Amino acid sequence: MFRSPDSLPLDLVGPAALAERRDEISTRLMAIYRETGSQEAFGWLYRLNAPGILRNLERRLPRQAPGVDPGDVIQDAFLSVFLYPRRFEARGESAFRTWMRAIVANSVRRRIRRSDPRLVLLDGSDLAATSDAAPEPWEAADRAEETARLCRAWALLLLLYLQAYCALRATDRARLHLVELEELDYRTAAARLGQTRDNFKMGVFRARRRIARGMQRVLARAQAAVAAPS
Repeated sequence: MFRSPDSLPLDLVGPAALAERRDEISTRLMAIYRETGSQEAFGWLYRLNAPGILRNLERRLPRQAPGVDPGDVIQDAFLSVFLYPRRFEARGESAFRTWMRAIVANSVRRRIRRSDPRLVLLDGSDLAATSDAAPEPWEAADRAEETARLCRAWALLLLLYLQAYCALRATDRARLHLVELEELDYRTAAARLGQTRDNFKMGVFRARRRIARGMQRVLARAQAAVAAPS
């Protein structure tokens, strides 16, 4: 379940907190896309992550992989995300960032082999990083804009999640409360509700799927309303 958003003003959200929040939102969005195929979730993933990854590639590739186009790398990477979401495993709040880093590095290596097989990327582990210790002024402006965009996405997801959660049956809400708020293991939580572990685990899975689908339906209706002619 989503954690409550911080009450800090936007101008007090530091780079570390911003990156952590972006990681968490991205992981949740990727989990929704993996389960539902929501194009809206994928679109938000791209908007939240592509600009930062692209900026970093534009700084690093001229030194590490000359001749490789950052835009081509971004397209390759997000195409892989789009086509193979089932390969994603949401293990931890930074799961998407870790997964995306590997995808970007692999994309760079493929591009290097195509452009010149003699070139070798010595270290691609940090190609997907999105922050520097001392950002330039234009980067600070981009970060402020990214902060605002990220906070709007976070608020939207919280509202959609709350709406879908409240629509669940009381039993489903009780299951999620035990495993996601009290952080009980399935066996202990099932015993508290007088259920078997397998039935309880299946109930949690179905409740999470109902939430994801409920969020997808609302996003799809909003997208349709925006696209409809006035």
